[in-house]
Amino acid sequence: MEAIKKSNAFKLPQPWSSKQMSMLAEIHDIPNLRTNLMFEVEVLCKHLDIKLTDLPRTTMLANLTTESSNDLNTNKPAREKARAEGSPPAAGGAAAAAAGGLRS
Repeated sequence: MEAIKKSNAFKLPQPWSSKQMSMLAEIHDIPNLRTNLMFEVEVLCKHLDIKLTDLPRTTMLANLTTESSNDLNTNKPAREKARAEGSPPAAGGAAAAAAGGLRS
């Protein structure tokens, strides 16, 4: 996205670029969002000389369920999430080889 600053075709206020920036602004507003994701959006806006507060927000993410948006908010690795949800861990490695899942 940083390249749109120098692009003739995608320079803001081009509609595609504007929609992408609006989507990033909406992502930035998600409560309890990981700090590094918020930081990346802020750095991009600074690089493009855009005020984050001036960007219109889309409503695309407003319709998503809370469960899917929680995936952005957690720092748990996928294996820990699977255990917490009661799902079996992904097959692979020594456990799968012992069960006959991997063959040489």
